[in-house]
Amino acid sequence: MVLTLGLVVIASVLLHEGGHALAAKRLGWRVVALRITRRGPALDIRTRDPQVLRTAWAVALAGPLASLVFAAELLFLGVANPMAYALGLFNLVFAVVNLVPMPGSDGRVIAAFVFGSRGRPDASRRAS
Repeated sequence: MVLTLGLVVIASVLLHEGGHALAAKRLGWRVVALRITRRGPALDIRTRDPQVLRTAWAVALAGPLASLVFAAELLFLGVANPMAYALGLFNLVFAVVNLVPMPGSDGRVIAAFVFGSRGRPDASRRAS
């Protein structure tokens, strides 16, 4: 059971990062690698898009959105399976925590878009 739990948590993180990768690919960005850092997993994404600051929020939001969709599916299955329910709650919390503007989170990029669009170019740093 512990092995299953660990595998599903790893799958949850990969699905989250996959959401970022899919959004980046759809915007024409190049996904180079998935790196595991001290802060956790991160995609190495390259783009020559001059409008990167205007589109980065979509890539940042795609990860938590993928986590929310997975959470909804697990919570639905959790009606009959307590383990699925617990994993659904994990993914829900994982998505919400990633939306908090702090260093290394998706929320930092989203906050930068929101505040940067109001004439604050240092919004990413301020948001964290």
